[in-house]
Order: sequence, then C-alpha cells, then structure tokens
Amino acid sequence: NIDFVSNYEIINFTVSSLRLDVFVSAVCNLSRANSQKYIKSEFVSVNHMVNSNFSKSLNEGDVVTIKKYGKFVFIAEEGVTKKGRLRIRVKHFR
Repeated sequence: NIDFVSNYEIINFTVSSLRLDVFVSAVCNLSRANSQKYIKSEFVSVNHMVNSNFSKSLNEGDVVTIKKYGKFVFIAEEGVTKKGRLRIRVKHFR
C-alpha cells in the first residue's frame, strides 16, 4: 500500500503573454533569452511531450515540466492588470 501525498503550492504570476518562453521565464525566474535557450535545449516538455517551440501558446490545464525546476500546471487566467498584463495561477509540484 503506497501513500501518495501530493506536495504542491499554488503561485500567482503576472506575465505579458501566454507564450511558453514567458511562462518558463516567470516560474523559473529566468530572463526570456535564457528561458528560450532552455526550451531550445529540449529541457522543457508540455503535456509530457518535449517542446522546442518557445512561442507556443499555453492553455489552461497544460502541464509544463522543466528539468531542474519541477512540474507546473497552468490552472487559470485570473484577469488583466491595469497595465494590460495577464494574471495567471500556477500549481507547482515539489
């Protein structure tokens, strides 16, 4: 009998768009240029498929796995800030 405890936290981010490189940059605290290099190196998978297209648009429910950083689930888009940026809610599995 295996006891599975899902250990995660819900985090809110503000991003300029729902592109994969912007998402990786926000959740990993990297620059966009570095997140694009990371994606090009095939260290990022979306919905369990390796993805090297950093301009891919994410949808609610997408699972993004980033080597060395963990698994993230894009839960919801929460609205827009006064400056036109998107508020998103993310589940980060530890």
